[in-house]
Amino acid sequence: MAQQTDVSSNAGHSKKRRVEQPGTHRLSHVQTRPAHVESAPQDAVFIQGQLLRSIATALAAVGFDSATPSALESLRAETEECKGLMPF
Repeated sequence: MAQQTDVSSNAGHSKKRRVEQPGTHRLSHVQTRPAHVESAPQDAVFIQGQLLRSIATALAAVGFDSATPSALESLRAETEECKGLMPF
């Protein structure tokens, strides 16, 4: 008489099915921009000035008294290069 073996190694451990609840993982309210609101202008000179200002502030916070314009420009260029590597 041949003995019958269970081929399924996970006989008692079957996966539970995922039951998605209604409304789960969905936006309940999507915000829209009013028609009279315009996007902020993207002035490159203003943005560069703000970036240089924030770099100078960060350098002052870690103990630097001053930085030459070429050093600030070098740090700004590094920031611009690293920005291209960011996924967002």
